Amino acid sequence: LHLDAAATPVPSEYTKNSVGTDIRIGRKDSNRIEIGAGYMDLDYTNNVSSTAGLEHANTSADASFFWELMPKTSLLVGIDYTDHDYDVNTSVTDSHDLFYFAGLDWSATGKTDGTIKLGYTEKDFDSSSVADWNDFSWDATINWKPLDHAKFTLNTGRSPTESTGTGSHSIKDDVSLEWSHEWLEDKFSTSVKGTLSQSEYQGAGQTRVDDDSKINLGADYKFNRWGMVGLEYTHEERDSNSNTSDYDRNIFMISVKTAM
Repeated sequence: LHLDAAATPVPSEYTKNSVGTDIRIGRKDSNRIEIGAGYMDLDYTNNVSSTAGLEHANTSADASFFWELMPKTSLLVGIDYTDHDYDVNTSVTDSHDLFYFAGLDWSATGKTDGTIKLGYTEKDFDSSSVADWNDFSWDATINWKPLDHAKFTLNTGRSPTESTGTGSHSIKDDVSLEWSHEWLEDKFSTSVKGTLSQSEYQGAGQTRVDDDSKINLGADYKFNRWGMVGLEYTHEERDSNSNTSDYDRNIFMISVKTAM
């Protein structure tokens, strides 16, 4: 997480614990209802003076009804609910989000599959001192497989996000495109992903707008049936109309994955 709280001599560290479940009533390729629930708790482990007000828990629930138009293609309508409960009792940013949507879901239709949700989001704050937000929102994922071993994934969305220290919240618009490719008979795979996003900060007197860009390069090598090693590089840049909020960073990661 990139925080906007006061500068600290060491980076802020946190733990995030989450649990969730999903239930489907009906077959996947027919009329059906899908419901889910989840819980997430975010706690910072240092820099308490600047991070205490950002600690919070999210409780979420969602329900969608799918109506089959034709084989593997369905209309859908639904609602997503998230409650944001901040640990500090005096916080005025406790709120809940409601996303009402309708859209289209299709799977394995030719070389593409995906889900498109278009709708309206209401973010209502418990405190009357913070202005609520209501507007058009969307969430979409489209996959295209020109080859059995290659896939392109387009993601885009618009939704409110929680405050990172500036304003009551922000409205984020983002779009990303990823190309993943499997080589050497599924032993070696690579991915390239680019993301562009814009965040408009909300709250009394807020005029800040951030433009973020990210490029991610990854590679995985499967050395046997149960083991895989991965390398990942990420470069991020932020261009903000708040000059002190500009930054760029590079992240290198090595991972080992196992399956029993």
